[in-house]
Amino acid sequence: MYLLRRLAFLVALLLVACSSEEPSEKPPVDEPEPPVPVGEWQTFEPGGDTICSHGTPYSFFVRGGATDKIILDFRGGGACWDTFTCTAGAGAIYAEEVDDLSVLEGALGKRGFGGIYDADNPEYPFQGWTLVHIPYCTADIHWGDNVADYGSFSINHKGFVNASAVLDWVYENYPDPERILVTGCSAGAYGAMFHSAYVADHYPAAQIRVLGDSGAGIITQTFFEDSFPNWNALANVPPQVARLAKDPADLTSADLYAGVASTYPSHRFAHYSTNYDADQTFFFEVMGGEAGTWPGSMRARMQEVRSDADNFRYFVAPGPVHCITPYEFMFSRVGDDPFVDWLTSFVYDDAIPADVACEGAACDTSPPCDRCAEQEANGEELDRYCGFCKGWPEDYVMP
Repeated sequence: MYLLRRLAFLVALLLVACSSEEPSEKPPVDEPEPPVPVGEWQTFEPGGDTICSHGTPYSFFVRGGATDKIILDFRGGGACWDTFTCTAGAGAIYAEEVDDLSVLEGALGKRGFGGIYDADNPEYPFQGWTLVHIPYCTADIHWGDNVADYGSFSINHKGFVNASAVLDWVYENYPDPERILVTGCSAGAYGAMFHSAYVADHYPAAQIRVLGDSGAGIITQTFFEDSFPNWNALANVPPQVARLAKDPADLTSADLYAGVASTYPSHRFAHYSTNYDADQTFFFEVMGGEAGTWPGSMRARMQEVRSDADNFRYFVAPGPVHCITPYEFMFSRVGDDPFVDWLTSFVYDDAIPADVACEGAACDTSPPCDRCAEQEANGEELDRYCGFCKGWPEDYVMP
């Protein structure tokens, strides 16, 4: 019995000694490396059927960041839809090829360029997010899949093919994101809204926010009839968005915004525009519209979409400058409703923010244009957007 008690005592001591030691560490589990190193830009060439309007190669750019938070940024660059616009507009009203990454990197911090690309700004609301920049060189607002014959030349309207190739790369390399912001300036606004339906279907568990920047879709009655056949856009319409299943003669931009938003009620959708957007007014005139009717038509369209989709909001700022997301004045603290604060709330807050719209004489001001005027008076290099201020405010129709 003594020996048994002695053995039990020794075993107990051994157990106490073992429990007092630090638990052995499990071998570390290697976290997957992000496809692109954090903070670095890289170029990708998807090849395959991707191509630019006149046959040059297509590529896209990624700034590395978190694998669970992604910005999908559709670039703008005009459009053409018939022999006249595609002939006269080459290099003027639509971009023909993709710039080298060095052009984008070289522009950062210069001539007012920044916005969603300026991760060094202390007010930047997307710190650590991956940014996928989707260039545009096909003159079809990212919707086309056609080689259109315009008589003496043809154009590769392959925007849908190019954007889909970028998204396929994203799907493969970022399998489980928690948050996604889909956005785009000008023609990119329509690309963002159009392709967001496919993004939402692929990532059903993700929290998706969609911002169309300066693409209100104020068009003439025949525009979709004139453009869709040459772009072959109908073949690419998201079939799950029932409101887009119409004859082009009956389509409006409200069908795009409200159709996609109402199909995905758990996500949020928004549009930003200035009250006198110079570029959107220009294209409306090219289509045959009357410039002075544009501001009122834009506001009516935003309110129409808003009434059809509870998860849609709009932000109408003063002045004529086209787009906000690529520029440093996105962080401007002018006025009672700074856009960057509104955007931050739109992306992160539990409650969706209210609509914002300038009213009356407040719409006839433009801090960015005031800055351009000062630069010109001082003989300084003008910011990139200053061309939209030409003639402001004298040449603009104030309703």
